[in-house]
Amino acid sequence: MKKLIIFTVFIVLVCGQQDLAEAFSQLSSSDPDRTKLNWPNLSQAISDLLCDVQNVRQIESDTNQQKSALLQKLIILHDRTISQIKVDLAKHKTKLNDQLTPYKNELDEALKYRAGILDQQKQDLKINDADFTKMKESAKLEMDDVSIALQSVDSMRKTVKELLQGGSGGNSFVEIKTSLEEFHAKITSLAKTDSPLLTLASSLQELLQLDFKDRKVLKDLEQLLDQFWMNTIDYRIELISQANRNQQLYEDRRQAILQDKDTTIELYNSKIEEYNTVFDEIQNIQTYIENRQKDLDDSANSQDFFKNIWGLNEGITNQVDKSLISKASAIQDALKQIGNGVSFQEK
Repeated sequence: MKKLIIFTVFIVLVCGQQDLAEAFSQLSSSDPDRTKLNWPNLSQAISDLLCDVQNVRQIESDTNQQKSALLQKLIILHDRTISQIKVDLAKHKTKLNDQLTPYKNELDEALKYRAGILDQQKQDLKINDADFTKMKESAKLEMDDVSIALQSVDSMRKTVKELLQGGSGGNSFVEIKTSLEEFHAKITSLAKTDSPLLTLASSLQELLQLDFKDRKVLKDLEQLLDQFWMNTIDYRIELISQANRNQQLYEDRRQAILQDKDTTIELYNSKIEEYNTVFDEIQNIQTYIENRQKDLDDSANSQDFFKNIWGLNEGITNQVDKSLISKASAIQDALKQIGNGVSFQEK
């Protein structure tokens, strides 16, 4: 626009240049009549010049007003855009900082908690398996002891029965250091003892090695062995029942742990889905905020640009006004000088 104004003024000045040149050339002429200035031509030229300048100034003023109005509208539009972007950014930042981020942190803790439960359940399964393996090994050893005890008792029962039936030993008696009453009392005491099976069986074996042939003693010993055999059978049955109960407890415990583990995995997967959803939403909002922040920066830069253009336009207008005023003052000064030293002649 500045170039347009200068160009227009230049044209106007060129149009009046001939008349002005003709008028002012007389002032510098060596002609004795140089003081006789052609006033009508000069007056008309100045009048035309001022009229043309006024027209150009009016056009320029109208153009500036239109441009200023447009710039003002653009600035206001960007004000609204910037305000809307700020509101939008504030809303999304609030959602991000006050809702999504705390919820994501809660999900993080929930996932860690579920993962800890899963690890504990895996450990519980290992412990349950290890405990059951130990119980099976212990039960097997005890069952082996019972089997050995039963074999020993069976062997002793056969020996006693053979003696009672008059076997190889016949009815002969063997003298021993202790009396029969003491021996009978010892057998009776062994029948009431809480000693382990192998210890009791070993003690009975030692008694048999005394090779007594007294029928009273042998009869008591036979009854003791029969009772011991029955107790051992009952104990063996109890061991089998206990093993079955342990097996059932192990399976029930394992099943309960597996069910809890399945429930935990289901909850964990559900939390994973929630976490992924929230994480994606956070990512989307962060990307959206970044883009809107760029929009805000672009709008602010555009607004600054339009403000600068508007200010530049106003500055050019003021500068042109000052320039025209300065030139008008110069013309007036020139006319005063002409009026002081020159006489005018009309054609």
